[in-house]
Amino acid sequence: MDDQSDFRRGVSRTETRGPTPGTLLILRLGLIVGLLTALGPLPAVGAWRVTPIRVELDARTRSATVTVLNEGDEPLYLQMKTFEWTQDAEGNDQYKETDDLIFFPKIMEVPPNDARLLRVGLKAPAVAKERTYRLFLEEIPAPRKAEGAQVAIAVRFGLPIFVKPVKEEAEGVLENVTLSNGQLNVAIRNMGNTHFFVESISVQGKDANGQAIYTQDVQGWYLLSGAARTFTVKVPAEVCSKLNRMDLRVKTDRFELKGGLDVQASMCATPMAPATDRGPTNPVPSPSPAQALPLPALAPPSVLTFIQSGRLDEAVRWSLERLRQWVGPGWLLQVEIACQSKTVVEDAPKLRPAERIYLLPRMVGGRSCYTLAYGIFRSPAEAWQIFTQSVDATALDLASSPVLLSVDDALRRSRGSGPGFQKKDFRP
Repeated sequence: MDDQSDFRRGVSRTETRGPTPGTLLILRLGLIVGLLTALGPLPAVGAWRVTPIRVELDARTRSATVTVLNEGDEPLYLQMKTFEWTQDAEGNDQYKETDDLIFFPKIMEVPPNDARLLRVGLKAPAVAKERTYRLFLEEIPAPRKAEGAQVAIAVRFGLPIFVKPVKEEAEGVLENVTLSNGQLNVAIRNMGNTHFFVESISVQGKDANGQAIYTQDVQGWYLLSGAARTFTVKVPAEVCSKLNRMDLRVKTDRFELKGGLDVQASMCATPMAPATDRGPTNPVPSPSPAQALPLPALAPPSVLTFIQSGRLDEAVRWSLERLRQWVGPGWLLQVEIACQSKTVVEDAPKLRPAERIYLLPRMVGGRSCYTLAYGIFRSPAEAWQIFTQSVDATALDLASSPVLLSVDDALRRSRGSGPGFQKKDFRP
């Protein structure tokens, strides 16, 4: 058995596929949380997934089959609906229920550790411009016996369905690049008749000598035909004031765009000038040691900073220390388990805000791996709510929902697995 199969169940992403355009950043995860009460035992979150994670139809391929796999120990109940998927003037996704697609069944029961087929097809033929839809598969929580207070959690997946035009023409332009008050705005417009995916926007700032002094990568999103979206990057004031030039590269799943602008001082946020003393010029006595003002506390180290600099062992140590200092009930969401440091470096920046990122050690089949987690929260309901509001799960290429862990469970699973306990067993 390979390393991947050792932890496929209950893990949000496996490394069985690389970040290729056909597989990366496709699956939108919607988590619908119903809070019955904040206390009591928590029922297991459904461990199920679908394959493939996107569907493409055209004049020759008018139907497709989707497999739903239930990897849990209880029956899975799902209901399905189709929505037309468009984007507004700001590039935000809009959904409207539609009957343009034929699908069967509309309600499905999948026995434990089993699979069922879902069929979807076109009513109308392909046209000159791509049509886009999402087929939502929503879990129906099974009725449970009253055994104290519980939290009911349902998972919903939005399966992208692309109806290709007769002839695909992919084209995008950098419509506008501006810098104002230290904020870089990058406007991208889809001029073609088919969608493309903005995988990343890489920004590099140079000083007057041409030396690179600032770099930043921003994760993108789908851009449907005819739509435009503005991505923003906040440049620190102390860096912006030193910049002379900013270059950027937009990488999509179909092509690349390049652009930039010359930086002027007026484009950066102007620091507040110190107040001028217009009073008497009497010297101000230096404070005595007893009167000395305390120095401001240093900002705590960032797990994300450690990860981005390749210091994963330090990221683990700091994460474990934060967990040990937590007082009272606490919950984390296990986003993924990764046995390659490259996966952690790629995926950690996709979690926002950075202060909620945790990197924990995990042994998988005798191999030292990592758990990328998100937390800490006071209740399971708070965990799901903040995750769905703050994190774009599609950017993580999730194949199933995150797994809920208590702080105690996270520490217990980490024992003997990483640098916080035995450094010799930890191999980034």
